[in-house]
Amino acid sequence: MNKHALAAGKIAGICLACILLVVLARLLTASAIERRGERETYQILEGLAPGRAFGMFRPVEGKHPVLGFYPSWSGPGKAETCIVQVQGNGYGGGFSLLAHCADDGEILGARLLDNREIPGMGKAAQSPEYMDKFVGTGAAKPVPLDPKKLSQKDLAAVSGVSVTYAGIARALEQASAFVKAGGSKK
Repeated sequence: MNKHALAAGKIAGICLACILLVVLARLLTASAIERRGERETYQILEGLAPGRAFGMFRPVEGKHPVLGFYPSWSGPGKAETCIVQVQGNGYGGGFSLLAHCADDGEILGARLLDNREIPGMGKAAQSPEYMDKFVGTGAAKPVPLDPKKLSQKDLAAVSGVSVTYAGIARALEQASAFVKAGGSKK
C-alpha cells in the first residue's frame, strides 16, 4: 500500500509541477500575445483605411450586432469616419467583420475577420475584391441585400455562397445604420 501511495504522490507532484509551468508560461507570454494582437489589429485597420489615424476601440453595450467601433480621422479635429466591428452569420456559422464607414453611413471598405466559412466557398469573402461590391453603398445607395441586384460579374462571385453573402450584407447594413443613427458619435 505504501508503494502505491508513494507512486500516487509522485504523479500528483509531477502534475502540479506541469500546471505551475503552464501558468508561469502564460504569465510570461500574455503581454507579448496582447501586443501581437494589437499590432495585427492596427495592420487590419491601416489596410481598411490607409493613412488615417485611429482612436481606441469603443465597445457598444446591449444586444446589438455592432460590437463597437474605432473612430478614425485624417488630420486634426473630430473623427470623420469610423471602423465598426459587427457580427453576423454565414453558412459556416458566426463571423465578425470590420466596416469602414463615412459619417453618412456609406461603406468605404470592409474586411471579414473571425469566421468558420468553408474553404472554396464562403472563405472567398475574406478577399478584398469580394467586399468591393459593397463599397459606396449604405448612404444614398442601399446595401445590396439581394444578390440578384448585383452586376453579372459580382453575381457570379457570390453564386453558391448566398447564405454567406446575405449574412455579410445584413451585417454591413447594420454597421451603416449604426453610423447613420449617430452611434459612433456617442
